[in-house]
Amino acid sequence: MSLNKFNKTVGYKLKLARKNAGFTQEKAAELLNVDNNKISRIEQGKQAAEFEDIFNLARLYNKSIYYFLEDFKKK
Repeated sequence: MSLNKFNKTVGYKLKLARKNAGFTQEKAAELLNVDNNKISRIEQGKQAAEFEDIFNLARLYNKSIYYFLEDFKKK
């Protein structure tokens, strides 16, 4: 799997989780003390999410880290 596809898939899942949790990008960024543009770029797959980003967002959205990475396990 390409890194680009990985970034887009994780970003898409982060966006869904954020919306389902009822957060705007601005509110999520504020609560995590990061730039709003970072959340936007990650969700669009334009920037790779670092593990710390995924961990913090998963905790904020009340999701398991596995939820964001499960599509990439070896079959």
